[in-house]
Amino acid sequence: MFQFFKLKNLLFLTNALLTLQVFGQSNLPPCVGAYSAEWNNCFGTYNYPGGSRYVGEWRGAKRSGQGTNYFAEYQWRGDKYAGEWRDDRINGFGTYTWANGNQYVGQWRDAKRSGQGTFTIAGDGPKQSGSWVNDQFQGVVKISSQPIPDTSNRSNENSKATAIQENPQVVSPSKDSERRKKCQRMGLMPGSEDYNFCIKSR
Repeated sequence: MFQFFKLKNLLFLTNALLTLQVFGQSNLPPCVGAYSAEWNNCFGTYNYPGGSRYVGEWRGAKRSGQGTNYFAEYQWRGDKYAGEWRDDRINGFGTYTWANGNQYVGQWRDAKRSGQGTFTIAGDGPKQSGSWVNDQFQGVVKISSQPIPDTSNRSNENSKATAIQENPQVVSPSKDSERRKKCQRMGLMPGSEDYNFCIKSR
C-alpha cells in the first residue's frame, strides 16, 4: 500500500513539474475549471481518457498557442509533439519525436509536415532536410561550399549565372528529363559536380 501512495505522489510531482516547466514559457494565466470546454486564453494540463496528455495554451476550448502533447494511444503511443498549435491541431513550427527516436523539426500545417523541415532517423541514421508538402518530402536544399567569386568585373549576364549557381537551391523530384531541364535552367553546366548532384537529388 505504501508503494502505491509513493508511486501516486511521484506521478503527481512529475506532472506538476512538467506543467511548471511549460508554464514558465507562457504569459497566460492558469486555466480554471475541471473541463477544457471552459478554458479560454489560459495555460493548463488536460489528461485525455486514453492516457494522452496536453500541457500548454488554450484558446476557445481548443489547444492553441505553445504546447506539448504526449501521445498514449493507437499508432501514436509513445510519441511526443512540442510546438505551435492552432484550432486544436498541430500548426506552425514544432518538433515531433516518435517512440522509436525518429524526429522531425520544422513547419506543420493541419498536423502534416508542410514547409521547411528536417527529418532524422534515430541514432546515426540519414537526414532529409528541405521542403515538405502534405507530409511528403519534396526535395533537398543544396548550399554551395565554394567561395563566392568577385563578380564586380563581369558582365551582368555572367553575374546572374554565377549568382544562380551560388545560391541555395531547392531540387524537386520529377521525371529524369524534367529534372535535367530544371538543373540547366538553374544555370548548372551539364557534367559539372553541381549538375550531377542536382539531377540525382530527390
